[in-house]
Amino acid sequence: MLVLMAGLITGYFTFRITSDLPVFSWDEKAGTAWPGPVYVSDSAGQGFYVFYSAGQGFYGSSVELSHLYEDLKSDFPEVVEDARRALEVSSIQRDLLRHSRDTATSVPDRYDRVLDSLEYQGELLRLLDYYTRYFMNYYQWIESGDPQSSVNYKLAMGQFRATVAYHQEKYREGPGPPGMDLEALMGGTRIASQSDRSVRWARVVTVVLLFMLIMGIPRFIRDRGYRRFGGSLYFDALFRPHKISDLNAWHSISRLALTLFLLYVFGGVILSSFSSWLVPLVLGTLGLLPVLFLTLIMGNGRRSGEILVSLMAPKVLILAAILGIVAVRGPMFFWYHFWVSETFRALSMSVFVMLIFHKLHVDAVLARKWSHRNRRGAASMVGMALSLQFLLCGFLLWVCGPEKSVLTLNGDLNLLPPGGSVSPGIASWLGESRGLPGRLMIFAGMFLAINLLVFLFNRKGPDHLSPRNLA
Repeated sequence: MLVLMAGLITGYFTFRITSDLPVFSWDEKAGTAWPGPVYVSDSAGQGFYVFYSAGQGFYGSSVELSHLYEDLKSDFPEVVEDARRALEVSSIQRDLLRHSRDTATSVPDRYDRVLDSLEYQGELLRLLDYYTRYFMNYYQWIESGDPQSSVNYKLAMGQFRATVAYHQEKYREGPGPPGMDLEALMGGTRIASQSDRSVRWARVVTVVLLFMLIMGIPRFIRDRGYRRFGGSLYFDALFRPHKISDLNAWHSISRLALTLFLLYVFGGVILSSFSSWLVPLVLGTLGLLPVLFLTLIMGNGRRSGEILVSLMAPKVLILAAILGIVAVRGPMFFWYHFWVSETFRALSMSVFVMLIFHKLHVDAVLARKWSHRNRRGAASMVGMALSLQFLLCGFLLWVCGPEKSVLTLNGDLNLLPPGGSVSPGIASWLGESRGLPGRLMIFAGMFLAINLLVFLFNRKGPDHLSPRNLA
């Protein structure tokens, strides 16, 4: 009940708070920092859309493109076609200038500069044409799963990346495109290029985890002698941790513990396909820290395999929830709906918080059962594990710096526009985060000291499997 209440409260406040934040809204008419389509008229009076950011910067982050696609998807054919028309108009202007060399100007140097400017403009419009086709088809595939959109975005993405490489080689010492960060845009295409691989392997891991969960239903597999199947411990740790007893015996525990650990690591590898290796490595290590700490501090070496399986079970459930979303149509399937839908955002935050609280609840119950301590002692053990997590997190932020840390994280995940005035969310966070590492370490240290004192003065209960009790 407490887990459910925590999720509902989180979802309510997420819905109320984030709906008014500038990072979750995009208003082209108000002239905000988000880039948008601008309607341009040519000399013949015909108009078309081109993407321009009015000096704010067009970076191609998921929040930008999600809102941009949501606003333009009703005019999908026009937007894609108008990007091509803008390129055609520029080509016509360049050809007309080439055929009127003698009458255009009497100053040869000025003519050459104008011609070079038109050629440069044409290459930028070609970049935007390919990028428009790529991102519109990519998000259409994300939204609907249309197979033709999948083919179209991959073709346009390849053309865009090849054109960027040519542009950078040709203008190696020249100025970069105004209003665009090619490296950030290429980062977005890198994530898209890994979508098929991420989806394929995420489905494999999700199916394996669900298969193990089904096979772990109590009595689904016949007991081997007096020992129950190890998967039933995995099932019980998730759904009925109070039923776990050290009087039970399980078989295949060592293989199950190794399998869960390998699936956890492989899940991090899948997550690295749409970020760098640094993000899953840091988050995965922080996630394993409480498991290893609780296993060691319980002092129950004979049951180390059972303890690892039961503690990994709720952690693998969180991983399965993340990979289950990736298995649909990649990570951007989640971020697209997260940015544009307030209901989906509140629901996803509620589920995530409920899974976190469920994990803490399961850890407390298991710590009490495996270590033979009372509720206060078990809570202190979980509190120490949580404190170590926050202490290490604060130390990493202090070593790397909060600005570099959050910008590196954002650059790997390609969520918000990177840094400065173009990102109200990051800029406001960085302005208030100077002392965050110190405050976090002080809070974690105090919390660790309190839980350590409770743990030291808490007596351990009797071990049901000790020789004295068995006698």
